[in-house]
Amino acid sequence: MPKVELKKRHPALIALNILLSGEPVLVAGEEWRYQDGVFGVVRKQEDGKTGVTEDIVLGVDMTLAGFVKWCEKLPEEAILQSIFNKVVHEEMGKPR
Repeated sequence: MPKVELKKRHPALIALNILLSGEPVLVAGEEWRYQDGVFGVVRKQEDGKTGVTEDIVLGVDMTLAGFVKWCEKLPEEAILQSIFNKVVHEEMGKPR
């Protein structure tokens, strides 16, 4: 049986790829996104007049070095779940 080698990538490269593809990174039940040039955590916003809720991204001011450190602290489960979600969404979007 041929040996399969897995190349380990830095978590920042993985997270950046996921975020730039439009998928969220899930961390401790929180959804983090990069949307419309803003990186941050997703929250619900309710219009007081109509009662309509929408998701918004609360941007965080973070340097590249800060992003890399944030990614290095991500649990492995968060990275694996985000990769799984990205692959599933890509597969579902493909015509058969």
